[in-house]
Amino acid sequence: MSLFKKSKNEKPKITAPIAGGDLDLLKQVHVMPKRYYLTPKKNNFATFLIIVIGFLIVAILAAAAYYLNENLKQAQSSKVKAAPSQEINENIDVDTNQPAAATTTEPIPEEIITPTSTEITTPTSTSPAEVPAESETPVVEPNSEANNSAPPALALDADNDLLTAQEEKLFGTSANKADTDSDGYLDGGEILSGYNPLKPGKKLANSGLFEDYKNSYFSVMYPKSWRLKISDQQGTEVLFISGLGEFVEVLVIDNPQALSLNDWLKQQFGSAMPAMTSLTVNNLTGLRESNDLKYYFVKNNDNSRVYLLTYNIGNATEANFMTTFSAMVKSFQAL
Repeated sequence: MSLFKKSKNEKPKITAPIAGGDLDLLKQVHVMPKRYYLTPKKNNFATFLIIVIGFLIVAILAAAAYYLNENLKQAQSSKVKAAPSQEINENIDVDTNQPAAATTTEPIPEEIITPTSTEITTPTSTSPAEVPAESETPVVEPNSEANNSAPPALALDADNDLLTAQEEKLFGTSANKADTDSDGYLDGGEILSGYNPLKPGKKLANSGLFEDYKNSYFSVMYPKSWRLKISDQQGTEVLFISGLGEFVEVLVIDNPQALSLNDWLKQQFGSAMPAMTSLTVNNLTGLRESNDLKYYFVKNNDNSRVYLLTYNIGNATEANFMTTFSAMVKSFQAL
């Protein structure tokens, strides 16, 4: 009998399912230790892209914040620098009894405030001082104190063209050449005569150097770069303010008794009446104080209002815009 031949009576063994208790079978199953398993790698590209984009956004926001902060600092700095002159400009009141500056200087030629009509003629000489004054005569005998009133010292005029260094900057003329456009006339003389010192034969009104201001009471020219301040809705107090704190003010004052200009001034000043000089500007009867800083006008045949033009130099010791003020006075018209 073959050793491998099964007996007919031999029944096959039935093996039970693998159970936890079948240790022999379990020992035959090979299980790899956990330390040898490799965790599948995850794809981190999306996470990396999000981090990069986030970093760029933060960098852009930081740069924008820095730029805005710098701009705010510069704006604050410029406001602080401008503050002193603005404070002087808006808080100084006109004081008709203000003492004149003690320093004396040569007055601006008389002819600059004695036009007899609104038409300005071409200058006929290199120096306006050669034209004689015609209508100015003393009209009030001043007291001894007022008689000492003198014009303020003028600021530097290196080329002697009747324009100070600040006025040369204001109008764009040469500070070292008395006749910038080489037309034979002084720069300051041309402005006082109504001509453009930068272009031969051209009128000042069309030069772009001056602006026209007009309300229901008066009209006047003023430097284009100056600031305009109207203190009331009616326009009875208007300031034309330079960048240095010096300004020109125009006041319209009611004269209900219709007094003559001379009598009205006596009523205002009493015994402290300053020395005055008479003049005529654009059909207006006027008086000028001896310090050359205040002009008083009334309309011919109409004394219902007095027009006061004042050049206020504030705390300055020298006047930087005397020729500019005189040009404004020449352009003044009561309406």
